[in-house]
Amino acid sequence: MENRQRTGYLPLEAMDQRMREEMHRCARYAHGDDFTERHYQLMRSRMRRTDAVEFAAALEDRMGGTVRCVPGLNLEVSEPTTIGLGDTFVGGVLAAVAQKKAARWT
Repeated sequence: MENRQRTGYLPLEAMDQRMREEMHRCARYAHGDDFTERHYQLMRSRMRRTDAVEFAAALEDRMGGTVRCVPGLNLEVSEPTTIGLGDTFVGGVLAAVAQKKAARWT
């Protein structure tokens, strides 16, 4: 089991583009539309949810490296910002689908 799965922390060098985007969404969720670079950086030091860490490790083990599951951050927020986060997710999915289709056509 990787260190991130045992501890719940994710070192910066392990972050890929999708994970940086996750930190962006988490910062917006926790701090609203006016989140700052400092809020974004604080997200990187947040612990991941224990149940999510265990689930991600079990899924990756079961799937034999064919998937990568990133456990969710522990975000206990009194007034979360949720408007637009679903649109962001769907936009990311559609962009990935479009890139795969474009790659097939070239």
